[in-house]
Amino acid sequence: MNAFRMLSRMSGKQVSAFSDAALALEQVLQAGVREKPDVGALATLDHRKLCVLVWHYHDDDVPGPVAQVELNVLGLPEGAKEARLVHFRIDAGHSNPYALWQRMGITAKPLREEIEQLERAGQLATVDAPAHMKIVARQCTVNFELPRPAVSLLVFEW
Repeated sequence: MNAFRMLSRMSGKQVSAFSDAALALEQVLQAGVREKPDVGALATLDHRKLCVLVWHYHDDDVPGPVAQVELNVLGLPEGAKEARLVHFRIDAGHSNPYALWQRMGITAKPLREEIEQLERAGQLATVDAPAHMKIVARQCTVNFELPRPAVSLLVFEW
């Protein structure tokens, strides 16, 4: 559900996004994502908003080494000096009631407070408080760690 919530925040037109750690579609279709993980990106641009979806995936669906992501955003509008950044995440500790339920011991009848925790975990969560990014020469850079498996949505607004 939270993946759909992320996708619903993306609007406007799709713009170019490149990852040097992304696997080719042909490779994924032929061999799956087994040898090395897929760290890819998808981006959309609306009037005053850029959304970048970044994923770190492996078919085995088990934790693995984190991906060190350096997101270079280029071609921002002339005159934009600062962007507000909101970073949403789905991983074992964010936006994931199933992982929380597993940590609780997969109880069939959770307590009232556990149900409330699960409901909160079912909401789309941010990694940190919104940040303000300096835009210099129509670009900015964000560095972050992306666990495996995980999906991040970075929303820049100016």
